[in-house]
Amino acid sequence: MKRKAKAVVISMSVLMVFCLLVAMVYANSKDNQPKAVKSGISLNHFDDQPVLGKKDAPATIIEFGDFKCPGCKHFASDIYPRLIKDYINTGKASFKFVNFPIIGPDSLTAAAAGEYVAKNSPEDFWAYYEQIFKLQKDESENWATIAYLVEIAKITKVKVDYKEMERSLKAGEFDEMVNKDLNFSRELGIRQTPTLVVNGMAIETGGLDYEQIKIAINDVISKKEEKK
Repeated sequence: MKRKAKAVVISMSVLMVFCLLVAMVYANSKDNQPKAVKSGISLNHFDDQPVLGKKDAPATIIEFGDFKCPGCKHFASDIYPRLIKDYINTGKASFKFVNFPIIGPDSLTAAAAGEYVAKNSPEDFWAYYEQIFKLQKDESENWATIAYLVEIAKITKVKVDYKEMERSLKAGEFDEMVNKDLNFSRELGIRQTPTLVVNGMAIETGGLDYEQIKIAINDVISKKEEKK
């Protein structure tokens, strides 16, 4: 009887663990479903963001990211190129980037460097965006210094005056613009990086592979087309 009781207890324990894991997976998948961003907030802020692809594309994919975020580095190296191939190059969507610098103080510096390049050499922004993530260091380090960000601009061959870029960043000329991005992101209800906003629907990509992200994007796009 003792053996049977022990076997029952073990079986019940295994079943409980299995049910818990299933519940966690379900909760996580449910939490990652596209959610509408907060309403009543002007979205004109998006008009001034760096854009890749046709501005009049049927869909708009907007990344809220932090140049120090490891998840954003993964997004830039593994997800972003596929989005370009499947959506941008096919004319299905345009792609934009909004700073959401939340990792550390030098996240703000990196964001300001991105803003400087976007304004002074917009055709080089996306190459600079890719190179920053490629050369990203550990998030616990204050690696995103002005000197390093200017060095990355040189490596990328960004067509700007590097001494002027250094002077501008030291003077904090883009700090206000970065803080506007940060405050706008918070007002919109963005909680983490990277988050995608597709036609007004937010998709938190953490823990999702490309196929899952693609399904979520297609779902948002198809619902918009159904409303036409």
